Parts: sequence; structure tokens; C-alpha cells
Amino acid sequence: MNKVRTLVDNAHSCGPVIKKFKEEEKTVKEAEKRAKAEAQWKGREAKEKQRQAELEASWLVKEKEEEEVRQ
Repeated sequence: MNKVRTLVDNAHSCGPVIKKFKEEEKTVKEAEKRAKAEAQWKGREAKEKQRQAELEASWLVKEKEEEEVRQ
């Protein structure tokens, strides 16, 4: 059984078709990882923009209230 496994492993490591298939799998996995990371980054960026807009809006409201109190 061990000899058969060794032969199969050698065939997988030497076969050009198998190498090409593994390279294609690797490329697809890397593309998926990149897409996932980019989606996370865009999500974080959108949340940060929303948070900044909320802070800015609350700051403007506070400033307007303070100005009204001064008058």
C-alpha cells in the first residue's frame, strides 16, 4: 500500500497535466482571496465614510445649537 501511495505521489509531482491543474487551482484560490480582501476593505471604507459623515453632522448640529445659545 505504501509503494502504491509513493507511486501516485510521484506521478502527481511529475505529471504536467497535474501541475497545470494545481497551478490553475492555486490561481483561482488567490483570486478569491484577493476579491474577499477587497470586499472587506471596501466595506470598512464605506463604514468609515458613514461614521465620518455622522460625526460631521453631529458636529454641525452642536455648533448650530451653540451659536443659537450665544445669540
